[in-house]
Amino acid sequence: MRIFTFRLVACAVVCLAATAIRAQTSQVLAIRAGRLFDSKSGKVAENQVILIEDEKITSVGPADRVQVPAGAQVIDLAKGTVLPGLVDGHTHVFGFGLDDVKPGGPAFASPINDTREYRTLLALANAQKDLRAGFTTLRDLMSHGGGYADVDIKKAINRGFFRVRACKSRPWAWSLQEKECSARRGESPKNYQSVDSPWAARQAVREQIHYGADWIKFHSTADYEFEPDGELWSEPTFTKEEVDAIVDEAHRHKKKAACHAFGGEGLRNCVNAGVDTVEHAIELDDATAEQMKKKGIYLELTAYHYSLSDYTVKDAKNTGASTVFRHYARRADDWRYPEE
Repeated sequence: MRIFTFRLVACAVVCLAATAIRAQTSQVLAIRAGRLFDSKSGKVAENQVILIEDEKITSVGPADRVQVPAGAQVIDLAKGTVLPGLVDGHTHVFGFGLDDVKPGGPAFASPINDTREYRTLLALANAQKDLRAGFTTLRDLMSHGGGYADVDIKKAINRGFFRVRACKSRPWAWSLQEKECSARRGESPKNYQSVDSPWAARQAVREQIHYGADWIKFHSTADYEFEPDGELWSEPTFTKEEVDAIVDEAHRHKKKAACHAFGGEGLRNCVNAGVDTVEHAIELDDATAEQMKKKGIYLELTAYHYSLSDYTVKDAKNTGASTVFRHYARRADDWRYPEE
């Protein structure tokens, strides 16, 4: 993993400034950046100028080479550091868990007591919060009972109705089991779309693509638990043939596949099938990690998620220590992302 720290960061100011300042006629926006992080080279350039016209960056370079046109609006960040827009690779804007990521905090929204329309508005607000934090692209990987409402949010964003730059959606998560319960307004929305054969899996992929999914995410493992010796065991869901069908059908339609897997058979099936990303992978053995690197499969670790008390207290109780973090620490130094 690559971690960059700056004392002063004007995060994603290029996108934010261009979106916030809209004139009726085309106007050039010039940003003077004291420091500019170049994500391709991994270097920080000093005394740079960024020119933006019609919300598109038209020129970037040293101040002595990029001329600011007469009449341009100038934003002076000579004392700041400017970053490209960040990418949030695993979000759940429809999440109704802990508000503001505070363990034990108030519920954000309830799929039972709140309407889908209300939760869709809150999900849009979550996406806008990400933008203000500097994330200009989101990959949302489950609507938590919102159906295809996250696709609607993506459409509204990409058509310019709201100030969030880009959104990739994945409406449903898949599992072999559906979770159903009674609700105030009848049956609550289902979190999962169930399939029980390779052909049913292909049909579900086609359905989700038809309704606007950019990514196909599926749960190749259910929950995890710890053996008496402290080793982690992840319950597999789909068979190898079903996983192969899901990934193949997504790729046939030029879409990407994301595999939710904690470890074990379910994780290995995903890697063997050639998914594009693996989500979580708490128990990632050396052989599987090496195979992922060779195939160019990215790991979306979501490590902070498993530092919340919902997980650490249970894990510590079951094992006498936080086994999850022992696994993370053991693998962290060995893992490297594939070369781009």
